[in-house]
Amino acid sequence: MNQADTIYDQKMFEMKRLDDERGRESLVVDVSPISQYSTTLNMTVSNDCVLVVKMVRIWINDTYSTADVIMQSMSVLSMNLTVVPSLNCTYTIRVATERGNVFTAEPLFYGQDGWVMEPPPEVHDTGVFRLDWFYFKYTSYQIPSRTDANTIPSSSTYVAVYFQVTNNWIYPMRIKAETFITWIVPYIEVTMSIVDHVTYPARTITAYTNEKIVQPGETVELVFAATTRRGTSWVWGSSIPSNLLTQNPSRTAYVQLTLFYVLLGKTYCQTMTAQGTYFS
Repeated sequence: MNQADTIYDQKMFEMKRLDDERGRESLVVDVSPISQYSTTLNMTVSNDCVLVVKMVRIWINDTYSTADVIMQSMSVLSMNLTVVPSLNCTYTIRVATERGNVFTAEPLFYGQDGWVMEPPPEVHDTGVFRLDWFYFKYTSYQIPSRTDANTIPSSSTYVAVYFQVTNNWIYPMRIKAETFITWIVPYIEVTMSIVDHVTYPARTITAYTNEKIVQPGETVELVFAATTRRGTSWVWGSSIPSNLLTQNPSRTAYVQLTLFYVLLGKTYCQTMTAQGTYFS
């Protein structure tokens, strides 16, 4: 093999190595506003690969700034970006690397209510909150520990119902006192309002006055028992609500959660269907 062939082989090997490294490079870029109307965005970049990655440009829509940031493998970097937002504009932040890859964050929209991030696919599919469909529990005076609620004895008294929901988005959410569940039976419905907690054997309800703040990715348990918003009287107290059995020979009900929450200063509502129940 002559010298020219050797140089060619070395170049081909180096090109193949660079292509392989480019294909293995992996950054995850998350961007969120510091506050509702902030001109500062917080960008978090996670290097999810075993390679050392060098960021060379940061794009905000069609404008970029140069960067000279080296990220070690499996590391996380947080930095602030300054923007002057325009009303009803979408902002896309991208990070370019020295190897020629570009990694993009979910777009941010700036409207009359300030910053709102364009929902990722999982939020599009399930909504801002995700319901753990299998976490459907109840307690009663007879059974004060959490028990699967797919079957509830109709002889139960002082019944509370429990669900778990997860904040599916990047913003903190505040769950409002208007939140309730609906027992759906033929021709009629029974509702239970959200409460802070219930106590046995005292059979007391603590009203929902300190509204829960659910952080991004956090899962919380919601409790329902009261007749009215911020109430302390039991819907299902000394006996089962007659509406759950009247004209309901199958003794079944479907349960729907209606969740009111505050996102970036604005109130929204989401409904989620839970399991059904058989009243034994």
